[in-house]
Amino acid sequence: MVIADPSVFEDTFGAVSLRNVRSGIWTAHFSYNYAGNLEHAIAKHEKPSILSHREKIHEIEVQSEQIGFFDRKFYRNDQLAKELPVEPYMIVKKGDLWYCAMSYITNHGPNGAGAFGYGAITDTQSKSHLVIAKKSWVGDYVEFEIRLK
Repeated sequence: MVIADPSVFEDTFGAVSLRNVRSGIWTAHFSYNYAGNLEHAIAKHEKPSILSHREKIHEIEVQSEQIGFFDRKFYRNDQLAKELPVEPYMIVKKGDLWYCAMSYITNHGPNGAGAFGYGAITDTQSKSHLVIAKKSWVGDYVEFEIRLK
């Protein structure tokens, strides 16, 4: 799972990339304040069995005013983006076409949010976020939360 600003690569300060994530069906929920700005987001496995004391907290900085939960295998994957509508931004490096598809979702979705087969994304006005990763009793990650810092 990658929790990130979609404009950055997986190994940067704007991204959290975790292995040992439970496979299966996930849901995402975004909460906004009265002004329509992101307050917090949760991605949760359908059968989480969470132990709250098994949390990891990470900090990420957002550059593109977007943040989301993404399947690691498909993060910044231009091949996947060929199947999605995209914004007509300049393509300079690998992953930029994918970023254009994520931008299309936030530019056209309700409250700047949306989902696709391998993740969910939303607009955010805040630059700093905390990511809380929760493990199940067997040790795999089953829930991720994004909070404003």
